[in-house]
Amino acid sequence: MIRINLLPRAERPRAAAFPSLRGRGILSRAPLILGILLVAELLAMGAWWGYSQWKLSSLRARAATLRTEETRLAALLAERAQFERTKQDLERRLGIISRLERSQAVPVALMDSILRSVPQGIWLTALDVTPMLSKRDEKAAAAAPGVIERLTAAQEKVAQPQAGQPGHPRPSKGKETRTVTELTGFKVTLQGRSMSNVVVADFLDNLRKIPSFRDIDVTVLERVEVDKVKIMNFTATWGIPL
Repeated sequence: MIRINLLPRAERPRAAAFPSLRGRGILSRAPLILGILLVAELLAMGAWWGYSQWKLSSLRARAATLRTEETRLAALLAERAQFERTKQDLERRLGIISRLERSQAVPVALMDSILRSVPQGIWLTALDVTPMLSKRDEKAAAAAPGVIERLTAAQEKVAQPQAGQPGHPRPSKGKETRTVTELTGFKVTLQGRSMSNVVVADFLDNLRKIPSFRDIDVTVLERVEVDKVKIMNFTATWGIPL
């Protein structure tokens, strides 16, 4: 059996002739969106610039604080260097005074030691005591430079000190030298006569037993004739360190 539908067909809704016109609402709001984005970007840039300025001011303040601290420490180091120089000079003076005090006792101790060491058959004819002086060059301490290290690379870029400013290290001065003369001891030259070389050797052995006598040696030993008597002339030298 064949069925025929005679009812009218329902019309389907037609698609819009211009589908793109649906986005007219978005397009109309595009300038507003762009303006909001631009304002947000400007606010972000302003916030970043403000933070950068605050960071810059903070680094500059930190640099100024470090330079002030460096100047203070440099002054303290200069005072310490001056104190060390004064201390060294005082110790040197005390050493000189101590050696002079010991040197005052040398003549008496020297004569006593020689008289105790002279054996029978020795005649002393001359005694000479010469001070031994030592010269040395002493370098004076230079002015103490700043010991705080330079600022970090970022801080130096922010505030790099120029030559002559407080934060810049001063060029160190050359060290001055001075010649210091010190008394280190005495050189003794003793002349005498003897009838025998053996007696002279005994006399030198006695001198070598004295702890304060150093480097005892005979520089002259000769036989001469006096009133048809043959005798030995000798010259002995040694040192007495202080």
